[in-house]
Amino acid sequence: MKRHFSHVPPSELQAMLPPPEILSQAWDRSKALDDLFDQLAFIYVQMDNAYNKISRNLEFDCLNCPDNCCHQTFYHFTWIEYLYLLKGLCALPDKAKEQILKSSLDNCSSAPSAKPVCGANQKSLCRLYAHRPMICRLHGIAHSLTRPDGRTVTGPGCFRFEALQTSRKVVRLDRTPFYANLAKLEQLTRERLAVTLSFRMTVSQMLITYSYLDKNKI
Repeated sequence: MKRHFSHVPPSELQAMLPPPEILSQAWDRSKALDDLFDQLAFIYVQMDNAYNKISRNLEFDCLNCPDNCCHQTFYHFTWIEYLYLLKGLCALPDKAKEQILKSSLDNCSSAPSAKPVCGANQKSLCRLYAHRPMICRLHGIAHSLTRPDGRTVTGPGCFRFEALQTSRKVVRLDRTPFYANLAKLEQLTRERLAVTLSFRMTVSQMLITYSYLDKNKI
């Protein structure tokens, strides 16, 4: 017997999210995305390998960092990452789901200035680590990105990473291939889901939409 969860977003939060019927429809059709999920998981492995290589070379880590990025606000824009995150949530035991949904609702109900912790964070660990989105994986390390128009833009790393940089050689992670491959997957995902709607949601906002889904299909 499937268990139903009570953490339904209040009306003011629902107004910030995509329509429930579209989310539910996308989830129902996501059963046909397994091959794309496999490709996304492979891209994530490539991201992690590139990130870890630079981290090892500079002896950079996040251990005991006073500026925990799980307290920062990041927005995500892709349907495939949204559905993959929910896929990870669905694989957890009911008690873990309850904890994450409650924490996510608390996060979404708090003012950004309060820097509430991400709903997936439990005791300083991400309960959805294997399914976390791209920005959660790449944040912290200085990066470069070559846009479709040929222009290259750059961005700094976090304060701890920048303290390890030297003036002679600035280390950056090239995000271009990851963005390009994710964009291709997103295009295929939208075609299969037959959706055109764009969205902007945090991890916590994505997680609380779980209450919209038909639990009998999970």
